[in-house]
Amino acid sequence: MVEKNVFRKDYFEEGSYGKQDASIIQRNYRLLLDYAKTTIPSLNELKLILDFGCALGSGTAFLARQFPNAKIIGVDISNYAIEKAKSNYERDSIDYYCLDLSNADHVSFLRKKYGGFDLIFTRDTLEHIGFGEQKKILDALNRLLRRKGILVVQTPNKLNPFTHSDITHIGLRSPISWKRLFTMSFREVEIVVRQYVPLLWQFSENKELLEFHLPIFGYNIYIFAERENNQEVA
Repeated sequence: MVEKNVFRKDYFEEGSYGKQDASIIQRNYRLLLDYAKTTIPSLNELKLILDFGCALGSGTAFLARQFPNAKIIGVDISNYAIEKAKSNYERDSIDYYCLDLSNADHVSFLRKKYGGFDLIFTRDTLEHIGFGEQKKILDALNRLLRRKGILVVQTPNKLNPFTHSDITHIGLRSPISWKRLFTMSFREVEIVVRQYVPLLWQFSENKELLEFHLPIFGYNIYIFAERENNQEVA
């Protein structure tokens, strides 16, 4: 994983993340969630959701609006990001924590406090985790899901040349490589590669984006996985 001290104020305010305003981040959450709902109809009724890698919280607030009857937990490794999320997007339905899910104690804290999550949503996070820790993180996410809980992921595609511009992208993989890794921890793993093309979003109030399916070289990889029904949770 990238060192924690990289994800400070300058990364979120001035780096590649800082170039995205809240409406763009929420648009990307919506694109992933809308596609997920077409694949997994059960996502319409959820009570407990984890936003892993919530950053400054704009996407977490979007999830809270989409699921008004659910409790949303936003988790990030950056203390700066979590403090900003609490300041900007405080809601009764949202709890924010600075946690490192490669730490078993942090995973146990979430399990003891909330039990199993119906949905774990994570967007543009796994690519910041080194190859040696990705399996550990996926196992942690598996443990945090309830039986038959769903994991919804977006991560950049290593095969698209534009995804290499961020120096914190130390864990990029191809769609096939992600499929192999996910099937070690989850069942019913589905991989979809999406290519996005800006369509007047610079001039559009809702930052609309055109996106279409591109099997190999698309910019975004969408991953949907289900927790094994018969796995025991400690």
